[in-house]
Amino acid sequence: MAASHGNNNGNVGQPTNQPVMSPLSMTSAWITAISPPAITQPTVGQQVSPDQVQISWQQTPGANQYIIWVSTSPTFPAGSRIQFGPITTLPVDQGGPREVSKTVDVRNKVTNRHRTLYISVGARNSQDAVSPRPFGAIYSAPVSVQSEIIPPPPPGTSSAQSKRPKGEGHGKGAVLDGKNGKSR
Repeated sequence: MAASHGNNNGNVGQPTNQPVMSPLSMTSAWITAISPPAITQPTVGQQVSPDQVQISWQQTPGANQYIIWVSTSPTFPAGSRIQFGPITTLPVDQGGPREVSKTVDVRNKVTNRHRTLYISVGARNSQDAVSPRPFGAIYSAPVSVQSEIIPPPPPGTSSAQSKRPKGEGHGKGAVLDGKNGKSR
């Protein structure tokens, strides 16, 4: 980077090859200044089907990766959140779309049987030498939604298989109650 104050030849305003940084400063790894993305879908209070939650957000300049967090708490504590991504996109400032969407299935042991869910989207640049702290991305404000109560599919089955009538097999990985061999 060159200074624009002039050089020893009296060329005021002309670039030089002199460093701009003060000798009192240390260099650090490159990091992109990123604003949090804005979630556009779902909206606060919206009812969602947990097996197909469409999340849309406005991209933020400088970011090329996004991470979706879903939790039962607005503070997204470790062990109480699900992470989707990173989702890589063409940044909006490089010709990418202004808005990005991802449909996710949020049914799991963390969210099962919880009515209120919180969603946040984090942005980062994958080329940065250091990830944003403390969670590796710059996160949006949480959006609270209301989940329809749908039981999760049995382990090892797809959503289509989980819609079988009762008594048509347990499927691989079913949990049995141990007393009479019936699925829980």
